[in-house]
Amino acid sequence: MSHWWQLIQAFNKHLHRLCMTLLCINISACSHTRAVHLYDGPQLPEQQLAELRLPSQFELVKWNQQPINTHSQLFRNRLTTVYLPPGRHTLQVRYAQVWRIGADQHEKIQSAPILFQLHTQKGEILKFAHPAIRLHAEALQFSTSPKLSLVSAQQNVQGIPQLAPKTLSFLNRESSDEIANPHFEQLKYWWQQSPVQERQLFTNWIKQGRAAEPSAPLSDQ
Repeated sequence: MSHWWQLIQAFNKHLHRLCMTLLCINISACSHTRAVHLYDGPQLPEQQLAELRLPSQFELVKWNQQPINTHSQLFRNRLTTVYLPPGRHTLQVRYAQVWRIGADQHEKIQSAPILFQLHTQKGEILKFAHPAIRLHAEALQFSTSPKLSLVSAQQNVQGIPQLAPKTLSFLNRESSDEIANPHFEQLKYWWQQSPVQERQLFTNWIKQGRAAEPSAPLSDQ
C-alpha cells in the first residue's frame, strides 16, 4: 500500500510542476511586446541601445532615408519597441488607422509622414506625445494637421509633417454611387501602397488571366 501511495505522491508532484510551467509560458506569451532592432550589423545588448516605443496606430516609414516595409506593421494591436543604437537618426512615422464608419463601410485615415531628427543615447526611452485620438473626428483632425513629439528624459523633439496623402473610404455597393468608379479608386490606392514585390505578383496574376491567386511568399521586414 505504501508503494502505491509513494507513486501517487510522485505523480502529483510532477503534475504540479507541469501546471506551473504551463502557467509561466502562458503569462510570458500574453505579456510579450513585439521588439524590433533597427540598425545594421550584429544584435547588441539592449542596455547599450535607445528604446523607441511605437504605438499601434503609428507606422515607421523611414529610418535614415531607408524605406521600411509598412505592410508588416498593419493591424498591430499592441505597442512595438524599436531599439536604436546611440547616435544621430532621421525617422519618419505616420498615423495610420482604419475606422469603422458604418455597417459595411470603413475608412483608412492616414497622416502625412512626420519627420524627426534625433541624437539618441544608450538607455534612453523615447515615447510619442500627441493630442487624444479617440474619435473619428479627432483622427481626421490629426491626419490633416498632425502634432506629434518624441519625448524622453533627455530631449523633446517636435515632428515636422511632410506632404499629406489623400484619405480613402472603403464603400459598400449601396454607397458606391457616391463617387465615380469607387472600386477603381481603391485598386489605385492599394497599388500605390504596395511594395514592388506585391505589385509584381499582382501583375503576373493579371497576365495569367487571374487563373490562380499569387502564391509566392511575401517579405516581412
